[in-house]
Amino acid sequence: MKALFDNTHMTPTSYTPEYENLFGSGLLQIDRAVRYAVTGEHVRDSNQILESFVDTFTKSNTKQDITNTPDSTKSDQLPESILMPKSSDSKKLARINLKTGEVVSLGANNKQTRSKQEVLKNISSVESFLNLENKRQYIITKKLVNHAGSQVTILTDDFKPQYVWNIPFNSEVDIAVGDVISGGDLEVVISPKLSSRTAYMMYTIDGIQLADREISSKHEGVAVTIDNNQIIAAFNQNNETRVHIYNAGHSEVLSFPVSFVSIVGDLRVANLDKDIDQEIVISSGFGDAPWVGQFERTGDLRRQFWGADPSFRSGIELLALDYTDNGIDDLVVTPIAHGELIKIISAKIKYLVDWSFPQEKDRYITVIQ
Repeated sequence: MKALFDNTHMTPTSYTPEYENLFGSGLLQIDRAVRYAVTGEHVRDSNQILESFVDTFTKSNTKQDITNTPDSTKSDQLPESILMPKSSDSKKLARINLKTGEVVSLGANNKQTRSKQEVLKNISSVESFLNLENKRQYIITKKLVNHAGSQVTILTDDFKPQYVWNIPFNSEVDIAVGDVISGGDLEVVISPKLSSRTAYMMYTIDGIQLADREISSKHEGVAVTIDNNQIIAAFNQNNETRVHIYNAGHSEVLSFPVSFVSIVGDLRVANLDKDIDQEIVISSGFGDAPWVGQFERTGDLRRQFWGADPSFRSGIELLALDYTDNGIDDLVVTPIAHGELIKIISAKIKYLVDWSFPQEKDRYITVIQ
C-alpha cells in the first residue's frame, strides 16, 4: 500500500485549496507503484506537475487568499514592491490598443500613464524587444490595402520610426527579435497566425530577407520566439501540436509534442529555475481550453496549469520577465477578452498580483515597456 500511495499524480479540481490538499494523492499509477515495491525507487516525476489555478483566474475576478503575497485589493494597482524591483532596470508593462493607438503604461507609484501614438493606430501586431544597447524598442505590423501584405515598422523607445519594410502576410503575425546567426546584429523572425506552409520568415532588422522556412503541409498558425541562436516555433500540423527548435541554419534539431494544446496561442522562453537553459512556455489560442504549459528544453513537461477559468476560450497571451527581481522569471498571463485580469505569477505558479484593465471591444496587446 505504501508503494501505491507514494507513486501518484496530481489531479486538478475546480477549487484550488482542495487541489493543493491532494498533493501526493489522486489517480493511482499502478505500474509505478509496482516498480517502487520491487526496486524501492520513487518514480513520481516531481517536476511534472499539473496545477489547477482556477480560483486565481476566474472570470468573476475573485482574488485567492494566498499567504505571503502582495495585497491586491485594488486590482488595478500594483504594490510598489512588485512594481519597482530592486534593480535599476525596472520592468513595466503597457497595454497597446491596436485600433486607437492608446498606450496605457503602468509606472512608478502605482500610476497609469496614458498616451496616444499615431504610429500605433490600426496596427495588427506589436512586440517589444531589447536592442544591442539593451534599450527597449518596438516592432509593429500594419496590413496594406488590397491584401498586398503588411508593412513592418521598427520603432525607437519613444515610438519614432527607424526602419520600414514589407512582408507578404496580410494578417496578424507573431514576431520575435533576437540574435540568430551570431553576426553582431539582431534578426527579426515573423510567423503567420493563419494557415500556411510557411513556418517563419527571417529578416535583418532593416528588412533584408534572410530565410523562408517552409514545412511539408499546412499548419493552423504559428507562435515563435528566439533564444540562444535558435528559433523556436509551435504549431498544429496534421492535428498534432508540437514545438520545433531550429538552429541558425534553419535545420530542425528537436521537436516534441504538446498534447493539451490543440490551437496554439503564445510561446515564450523564460528562466524558471536558474539553470543554463531557458525553459519554454506555451499557451492555447482562441477556441481552445486555456492551458499553459512549461517545458524543459528537452521537451519534458515541468508544469501545466489553467491560464483562465476552464470555460474560457478566447486565448492566452504570455510574457516572461523577472518582475520580483529574484533572478527567476515570472509569467504575465493575459486572457484575451473584455473584463479579464492580467495575472502575474511566479515560476512555481504562485499568485503575485493582478492588473485590472477593461479591454472593451478593441484588441489590446500587453508588452514589456
